[in-house]
Amino acid sequence: MGSRNEIKLPGRIPEAFYVIIMHMLKIYILDASPLKNGELFNSIYETMTPYRKTRIDRLKPAASKRESLGAGYLLSRALSELGCSYLLDALKDGPNGKPYFDCSLLPSGKSDDIFFNLSHSGEMVMCAIAHKPVGCDIQKMDKDVFKIARRCYAEGEKNYVLGKYAADEFEDADLRDIIPELEIKGINDRFYRIWVMKEAYTKLSGEGIQRDFRSFDVLDVPGHFLEYKLNDHRLAVCMDENDDIAAFDKPEIVTIKGIN
Repeated sequence: MGSRNEIKLPGRIPEAFYVIIMHMLKIYILDASPLKNGELFNSIYETMTPYRKTRIDRLKPAASKRESLGAGYLLSRALSELGCSYLLDALKDGPNGKPYFDCSLLPSGKSDDIFFNLSHSGEMVMCAIAHKPVGCDIQKMDKDVFKIARRCYAEGEKNYVLGKYAADEFEDADLRDIIPELEIKGINDRFYRIWVMKEAYTKLSGEGIQRDFRSFDVLDVPGHFLEYKLNDHRLAVCMDENDDIAAFDKPEIVTIKGIN
């Protein structure tokens, strides 16, 4: 089993986003809701590459457009800090839609071992960037989880999330009428812990939603995880079995200039 480390982030974000610096791994978190301002949205949109503009333009919901623009902004900011902004011109979608840097697209053909992953949910956007493959996920904890857990989780995960309520006798019951509120809170927290870990794990490999979530138990995989809570969001980062990110259990949280 891989390593798991959970860090509770501060409940209030004083600026637009944090950068969590962990040696070669950086995790950026952005509140994209200020992009509801049309002037601000347009000004940042115009700084994006054709690749990012195309991804934004093909989305219909305004919230999805804001999240996609926020993801592009975070990636641009991360690469700028690393002195690698030129990699934005090497962005390309992989076989299952996971974007990556194809350095053969650059005039110099220069190769940099820089990997990234993006995620967004409920106006919050996340970018993980590292010198080795990485997967990340952020989820707003706002879904009715009981049926989803039964339908999408492996047997061990269902037992972990639902406990005694994973038994067949409760399959058709409305569990919200049966379970005490305190137990529901625990079930929700465990559900989202598993969900973001599964997403991060499959995004690390590039499989994403193409992989049947019931086909593996994320509590028993070789990946190494970092887990976070931020208000009503749950987050996870995953790197492969050769990367001991378990050592990064005390990240430095740095407030940097927000979008304005």
